Amino acid sequence: MSGRPKRLARAMRFPVHMAVRYREIGATSWFDGRTANVSESGLLFLPEHLLEPETAIEGRLVVPVAIAEELPAEVVFRGVVVRTAPSAGANAVPAMAVAMEEYRLVRGGQPVRPL
Repeated sequence: MSGRPKRLARAMRFPVHMAVRYREIGATSWFDGRTANVSESGLLFLPEHLLEPETAIEGRLVVPVAIAEELPAEVVFRGVVVRTAPSAGANAVPAMAVAMEEYRLVRGGQPVRPL
């Protein structure tokens, strides 16, 4: 047997572009962003405001009707910022990766309950 630790498979990422609203847990101000990719375990998005790694956040992804297949929907989530990539040039934009710890799909017309 090898002495190397087993490497966990990385969740498949999908290049889906959706609006995201997010804030630090406990904050009152929301920020906007746009996803670059999503997976079952998290998302990478282009934020209006970068937060520090290890910051706990809550947010909402607006799922287009074409994906939700019915009424418009939102994914309400809580997670933690795992890394950031500040802009590194004139045309580069900052990115923020979030690991989702819990999430729930909310269909149009349903009340949004806290997680």
